Amino acid sequence: MLRNLAVTSLLAVFISLIGMGATPQHVYAADVPEAECSSDVTILGIIPAWYKYLDVQETSGECDIVLSENADGNTDWQKTVIAISFALLDILMRIAGLVAVVFVIVGGFTFITSNGQPERAKNARNTILNALIGVTITMVAAVVVNMVGKALIAT
Repeated sequence: MLRNLAVTSLLAVFISLIGMGATPQHVYAADVPEAECSSDVTILGIIPAWYKYLDVQETSGECDIVLSENADGNTDWQKTVIAISFALLDILMRIAGLVAVVFVIVGGFTFITSNGQPERAKNARNTILNALIGVTITMVAAVVVNMVGKALIAT
């Protein structure tokens, strides 16, 4: 029973990732630009890179991260640390959202397999409700982190 639950949960996560745009795409050599540097890189189209709020530029054929400088010409470490912190917070919010989606799936599976047992059905409903609340909170938090991160970097 536990093995079936694990297999079903993994299958559901895979299907939900495909639905979120994580499908593999065929890329041909003619479609790829020479060396395009961007901080908009994502993992599976969901999780952003840790340097999302830092500047990235091409230098001698390679992509390099450019750190902010203060008026003295020195690296502005405060702004850099804040930018990386917001990117990491954004990553954590998205992972928390994925975990909440997994809990919705687990709660749905538990509800379906409750076999008319009122206590299991009630627990499953509570799991689904709490997970949906978690999804909502993490979505709002991710949007707020993204907005604040972009606003801090723009200054």
